[in-house]
Amino acid sequence: MKFSVCIPTYKSAKTIRDTIQDVLNQTYRNFEIIVSDDNSGDNIEEIIKSFKDDRIKFYQNTGQQMDCGGNQRKCLSLA
Repeated sequence: MKFSVCIPTYKSAKTIRDTIQDVLNQTYRNFEIIVSDDNSGDNIEEIIKSFKDDRIKFYQNTGQQMDCGGNQRKCLSLA
Protein backbone atom coordinates (compact mmCIF):
# COMPACT_ATOMS: atom_id res chain seq x y z
CA MET A 1 0.00 0.00 0.00
CA LYS A 2 1.35 3.40 -1.01
CA PHE A 3 0.62 6.53 0.97
CA SER A 4 1.40 10.24 0.65
CA VAL A 5 3.15 12.46 3.16
CA CYS A 6 1.88 15.99 2.50
CA ILE A 7 4.06 18.88 3.64
CA PRO A 8 2.60 22.37 3.11
CA THR A 9 5.33 24.96 3.55
CA TYR A 10 5.96 28.67 3.75
CA LYS A 11 9.44 30.07 4.39
CA SER A 12 10.64 26.76 5.78
CA ALA A 13 14.03 26.46 4.09
CA LYS A 14 15.69 26.21 7.52
CA THR A 15 13.72 23.11 8.54
CA ILE A 16 12.58 21.33 5.36
CA ARG A 17 15.77 19.30 4.93
CA ASP A 18 15.40 17.69 8.38
CA THR A 19 11.68 17.15 7.85
CA ILE A 20 12.18 15.31 4.57
CA GLN A 21 15.13 13.33 5.87
CA ASP A 22 13.03 12.14 8.82
CA VAL A 23 10.42 10.79 6.41
CA LEU A 24 13.04 9.15 4.18
CA ASN A 25 14.59 7.44 7.22
CA GLN A 26 11.46 5.36 7.80
CA THR A 27 11.72 1.63 7.20
CA TYR A 28 8.53 1.50 5.11
CA ARG A 29 9.52 2.59 1.61
CA ASN A 30 6.30 2.70 -0.44
CA PHE A 31 5.35 6.37 -0.09
CA GLU A 32 5.57 9.70 -1.81
CA ILE A 33 6.38 13.07 -0.27
CA ILE A 34 4.45 16.03 -1.61
CA VAL A 35 5.80 19.45 -0.72
CA SER A 36 3.55 22.40 -1.52
CA ASP A 37 5.31 25.75 -1.08
CA ASP A 38 3.12 28.85 -0.82
CA ASN A 39 5.28 31.35 -2.70
CA SER A 40 7.95 31.58 0.01
CA GLY A 41 10.67 33.21 -2.03
CA ASP A 42 13.37 31.25 -0.19
CA ASN A 43 15.59 28.50 -1.63
CA ILE A 44 13.28 25.61 -0.74
CA GLU A 45 13.12 24.28 -4.31
CA GLU A 46 16.90 23.95 -4.42
CA ILE A 47 16.86 22.04 -1.14
CA ILE A 48 14.10 19.68 -2.33
CA LYS A 49 15.92 18.91 -5.60
CA SER A 50 19.16 18.16 -3.72
CA PHE A 51 17.58 14.91 -2.46
CA LYS A 52 17.38 13.42 -5.98
CA ASP A 53 14.59 11.07 -4.92
CA ASP A 54 11.72 10.37 -7.32
CA ARG A 55 9.32 9.90 -4.42
CA ILE A 56 9.54 13.62 -3.63
CA LYS A 57 7.13 15.81 -5.59
CA PHE A 58 7.42 19.59 -5.39
CA TYR A 59 4.73 22.15 -6.17
CA GLN A 60 5.45 25.85 -5.88
CA ASN A 61 2.64 28.36 -5.89
CA THR A 62 3.91 31.36 -7.84
CA GLY A 63 0.66 33.32 -7.68
CA GLN A 64 -1.13 35.02 -4.83
CA GLN A 65 -0.50 33.34 -1.50
CA MET A 66 -3.09 30.71 -0.56
CA ASP A 67 -2.79 31.05 3.25
CA CYS A 68 -2.22 28.05 5.50
CA GLY A 69 -5.57 26.34 4.92
CA GLY A 70 -5.43 26.89 1.18
CA ASN A 71 -1.92 25.47 1.00
CA GLN A 72 -3.00 22.41 3.01
CA ARG A 73 -5.90 21.81 0.63
CA LYS A 74 -3.59 22.21 -2.40
CA CYS A 75 -1.11 19.75 -0.94
CA LEU A 76 -3.88 17.19 -0.30
CA SER A 77 -5.25 17.64 -3.82
CA LEU A 78 -1.82 16.74 -5.22
CA ALA A 79 -1.78 13.43 -3.32
